[in-house]
Amino acid sequence: MDAVGSPRGLLDLALTATCIICAALAAGLTMGVVSLDPLDLRVKMRTGTKSEQACAARLLPLVDRRPHHQVLVTLLLLNSCANEALPLFLDKLVPSWAAIVISVTAVLVFGEIAPSALFTGPNKLQIAAAFAPLVHCFLVVLAPLAYPMALALDAALHEEAKATSRAEVLALVDVERELANEDGRAEPFTEDEADLVKGAMSLSTTSVREVMVPLKRVYAVDESDALDAALLEKIDDQGFSRVPVKVGGAIRSYVLVKDRAGKECEIPNFKGPYLGRFPLVSAEFWTSDHFSERSRSMDAFSGTRARGTLILKRR
Repeated sequence: MDAVGSPRGLLDLALTATCIICAALAAGLTMGVVSLDPLDLRVKMRTGTKSEQACAARLLPLVDRRPHHQVLVTLLLLNSCANEALPLFLDKLVPSWAAIVISVTAVLVFGEIAPSALFTGPNKLQIAAAFAPLVHCFLVVLAPLAYPMALALDAALHEEAKATSRAEVLALVDVERELANEDGRAEPFTEDEADLVKGAMSLSTTSVREVMVPLKRVYAVDESDALDAALLEKIDDQGFSRVPVKVGGAIRSYVLVKDRAGKECEIPNFKGPYLGRFPLVSAEFWTSDHFSERSRSMDAFSGTRARGTLILKRR
């Protein structure tokens, strides 16, 4: 057993501290880097603060690298080497029984619990990004062992690219609002915005029949009705931005309420080229069938309280 004050003893003490530090870094980085999701990092690069964007850009090459398991294997090898070497150096400084007790305690507290808590805390992104260059060094040093093992793991545990599903996006909207209410903070978006997101995401799974309003419940005006203040007030009470116009008893067009407000003298009735036209569609059509980025914009009548202009595809 070497004396702590001797040169050999100081060297063993320094190597013991190095083993504990390496074990702590390996355990913390395993939790702080390997657990990161590439999708979350890409989102941070677009929506986070300047600091978060820089951290995400530094970590993404580590998290999204190939072989996919190389970072994990490298950190586990480093952790295992440090934990196995620690008792060897401690045994030269203290009795064997004390070396076992100290190594187990040091590894558990300083090499596992403390770093894992630190690297998964509120500043985990910044801490992991700060150690990213060190991880790259470990990858180079341990590549002869880690790289072949990572290739074998990638081949045995093939991971397919996973995209966020429609259902997950819809669930995320509700979960974010629920968490905000539980934590007592402001909701990330209003109820109307949440309904808008849900409606947009369900277009391809919603048929016209599910959202249409029965004709008997549709409020409409006749083309020969006198456009006076009383009728405009009645239309405004309905709360719709578009009102169907009956031509010969059948609905053929619609009128924008905001375009008629205050124009009783100029436009006496609901006849004229200013009336909008809407297409007739089957009740079994999917609502997304009528949307296209390259189609021209057309006003469309909706049985619900319209909030904008629909982009309809011409058949």
